[in-house]
Amino acid sequence: MLYQDRLPEDVRPEMRARGVERAILVQATGTPEEIPWMLELCNEHPFLAGVVGHVDLANRNAGSMLSGFARDSRFKGVRLNLPFAPKVRATIDVNLAHLGRLGLSCDLLMGSIHMPLAIDIVRSHPQTVFILDHFGGHRLKIGGEEEFGAALQPLAGMQNVAVKVSGYLTSNDDVPRNTLWQTLGQYIQSAINVLGEDRLMFGSDWPICTQAGEYRDTVDLARQAGASLSTRQINQLMGGTACRVYRL
Repeated sequence: MLYQDRLPEDVRPEMRARGVERAILVQATGTPEEIPWMLELCNEHPFLAGVVGHVDLANRNAGSMLSGFARDSRFKGVRLNLPFAPKVRATIDVNLAHLGRLGLSCDLLMGSIHMPLAIDIVRSHPQTVFILDHFGGHRLKIGGEEEFGAALQPLAGMQNVAVKVSGYLTSNDDVPRNTLWQTLGQYIQSAINVLGEDRLMFGSDWPICTQAGEYRDTVDLARQAGASLSTRQINQLMGGTACRVYRL
C-alpha cells in the first residue's frame, strides 16, 4: 500500500543490512515546495546525500528557482517527465541549458516510446547531464535485451547521459520472480556493451518497489544479476556512477 507516509527512517535499516551507505532522495510530488523539506530531511538524515526535486522547466521563472536551489550543494538536479507539449520546448531548452551551467543534472522519467525525444534532448544539451530513469522506460521481458540495446545505440557516443537500473520489480512483463535476476543481468550487459561500464547506476525505486517486494530485494537482485561482471563494473553500477553523475 503506497498511500501512507514513507520516510527515511523506514528504509535505513534495510540499507544498513545490505551495506548501502548513501541514497539520493528523488521527488514524490510535482511541486518545488517539496524541495526545502527534502533538503531538511538531508539535515536530519546524513545518509541522504542529495536531492533531485521538481521544478517546472516549462515555467519561464524556472531559471531563478534553479539558481536559488543550487546554492545548496545537496540539490543535485530535477526530474522532467516526457513527453511534454511541443509549444513549451523552447522554454524547457533554455532551462535545461541553465541546469548545465549550474552543474545540475536532469532525470528523465519516460516511456520507451519517448526514447527519440530523449535522444534529441540529450544531443541538444551536451553540457547537461541526463539520467534515463527505469531503463529509459523499457519494461523487462524475456529476450528483450537486444531490442533494449538497439534503443540505446544512438546514445553510445553521448557521454552526458547515464541509465538508471531501477523499477524492475514492478516494470516487467511477467518475468518469473525466480529468473528475474537473469533477465535483469542480460539487460545490464546489453547496456554495458553499448554505453560502457561507467554509465549505469542502481536505483531502488523505493517505496514504489514495495508493490512487488522490499528494498532488500532490489539490492539482492541487482547484485545477483551482476555476478558475472568485473569488480569494477559492479562497483560502478552499485555506486560509482551515481557518485560521479550526482557529484557526491
